[in-house]
Amino acid sequence: MLLQQDFDFDLMTRLAKESPTEFDRQRQELLRLAIESCDRPDQAHRIQSVIDSRRAAILQTQVAAAPDTKEVWPLIGQLSTLFVHVISESRKPPCLVPN
Repeated sequence: MLLQQDFDFDLMTRLAKESPTEFDRQRQELLRLAIESCDRPDQAHRIQSVIDSRRAAILQTQVAAAPDTKEVWPLIGQLSTLFVHVISESRKPPCLVPN
């Protein structure tokens, strides 16, 4: 059975950010070792195949739903302008109205 000490979470997190290809290679190797160490590797392989299919479908949906950057940049510009306005208004002294 794959021991928990064989999995380096910090390394995998770093690889996912810095080298997605290497992350995927190591992920596949860890999965292979875990599946081979099961009492019923055939069943474990089928389960992993279902997980991989669902994961791919979710990733494909996320990519399809991602906004076009041409649409996002104008919104970011508007938010920046609004932010500058709010900050500049918050730095003005309060208006004192006599009773």
